[in-house]
Formats: sequence, structure tokens, C-alpha cells
Amino acid sequence: MDISQKMSPRQQATLSTLIRRFNQERLPRIQAMQVRVHQGELLGEIELQYLERVIRDLRRNQAKALGNPRFEALLSKVVALYVDVTDKALENERAFRQR
Repeated sequence: MDISQKMSPRQQATLSTLIRRFNQERLPRIQAMQVRVHQGELLGEIELQYLERVIRDLRRNQAKALGNPRFEALLSKVVALYVDVTDKALENERAFRQR
């Protein structure tokens, strides 16, 4: 039995909303940042704060949805994107400062 079978309808709706919001709103924005940093651009403070907010929101909901395959896949995707974007942004920042 997966965790979604143990969740109340309200919890399932919240999880579905979280996943839908990420896929429709947050994922495209993070992917756009990923393209930009891989083109050598720097991220601004607002973009870095946005990435932190996405991670914070997922952590806040993690305990409620742990064990749910859809949430775990989402969490994995977000963490991988976060690491890629922030690592590349840091690399770009260092290169910019060395000029």
C-alpha cells in the first residue's frame, strides 16, 4: 500500500496541487534559469531567493508526502535542477569576478 492510499482526500488534493503547480509554474522558470546559466549568465538575487523558496516549500511538505512516488519523483527532479543551476551559477560568478 503506498502512502497516497493512507492520505486523506484533502492531503491528496494538496499533494496534487503542489505537483501541478511545480510542473506548470515552477519547473518552466527553473528550466529557463538553467538555460541562462549554461549560456554563461549570472543569476540575480531575486532568482536565487526563488530557488530557495522552492526548496523550502518542498521541505515543508516533504513529511506529509514522503513515500508517495509522485512526490519523491518531484523532489528528486527539483534537487537535481537546484544543484545544476546553483553550481553553474556559482561557476559563472567566479569566472565573472576573475575578469
